[in-house]
Amino acid sequence: MRVEADEVEEDEGVVFHQGVPFTGEVVESRPDGTVLTLYTYLNGVEDGPYREWFDRERPYKEGEMRYGVPVGRHRRWHADGRLAADLLFGEGGDQLERREWDERGNLVTEWVKQR
Repeated sequence: MRVEADEVEEDEGVVFHQGVPFTGEVVESRPDGTVLTLYTYLNGVEDGPYREWFDRERPYKEGEMRYGVPVGRHRRWHADGRLAADLLFGEGGDQLERREWDERGNLVTEWVKQR
């Protein structure tokens, strides 16, 4: 099921649709139908992929959540399309890697968890 963001309510970190914890996709769209945000929920908690866009062609950020916990690769971009951040999370949500770049493409942060 997919609903628009204005059709859900959030209470204490849980998203509800028609008074019930929501399972499905919540999107925010422009009047022309362009999707700007997409978040996936299970029983009202973020679970699954999320994506945001500056516009139709330019992604802003993306990643995956598992019952409210970030897992896997999460990325964010600058408006010009250059990568701004690249983060890697383990299965339990612990951050394993973090890299960030400024608007000119210079690496400003690099961190890798010692294993």
